[in-house]
Amino acid sequence: MNRTLVAAATIVFAALMIGGCGEESVNRPAPEGTVGLKIAFDLATDEIGVTNINDIDDHIQANSAPIGDGSPDSVTVTSGLAMVRSLRFVADPTVAVDTIITASDEQRDLTDASVRFQGPYVLLVTSGAQELGTVSVPAGDYGQLRFVLQKARSTDNLGGHTELTGSSVRVSGTIWREGWGTDFAFTTDYTSEIAVNGAFSIAASTGGDLAITFDVSRWFRYGRGWLDPMDPTNRREIIRNLGRNVSARVVAG
Repeated sequence: MNRTLVAAATIVFAALMIGGCGEESVNRPAPEGTVGLKIAFDLATDEIGVTNINDIDDHIQANSAPIGDGSPDSVTVTSGLAMVRSLRFVADPTVAVDTIITASDEQRDLTDASVRFQGPYVLLVTSGAQELGTVSVPAGDYGQLRFVLQKARSTDNLGGHTELTGSSVRVSGTIWREGWGTDFAFTTDYTSEIAVNGAFSIAASTGGDLAITFDVSRWFRYGRGWLDPMDPTNRREIIRNLGRNVSARVVAG
């Protein structure tokens, strides 16, 4: 008899525990971490860098390999702008990247819980890092970061940089041949989601920064040679370089 009472009491207690904790566990918010967004552009021309952009001799790079077909000896970028509209961490990198961004995609991102950095962000292509705000991100391990590089519109808050309207990237600099420099401006309205693989761990209640670096020094490279940004035949390769030369990591606070 005692065994029966004990067993019955155990069942009742378990039922009460399940019933009592069920609603609480459902309503309990998932743990999140606070993440700041920092974006930087690496403008150094190659491994040895440029020590003084006003000195022509510094632009004849020892590690460059002129192709001999009229290609530049080197290309340096001195300033520019870029537009990033949204960023998100992705747990499953096998999901296809969205290469065609439509108005409905933009509207969806406004309510997509995985898009924590909404933008749009006007990025200054300079050597200093830009801090673009802090958001909460669900704690966990992510295998990929994705962001949308998108052309700016006149209705966007461009912070006075109206020259970016109609473009996603706009940079200027100098093309160097045998010590002589020619100024250039390169623009593109290329719009696409870009994926950056990595190991991104977000700890609950722990501050940190998502540090993204665009390696501008390689936008106009082709192997050990250089691409003339003024030559239309090079545009496809340059645009491919935009998405290839991006790195990101989470830096614990």
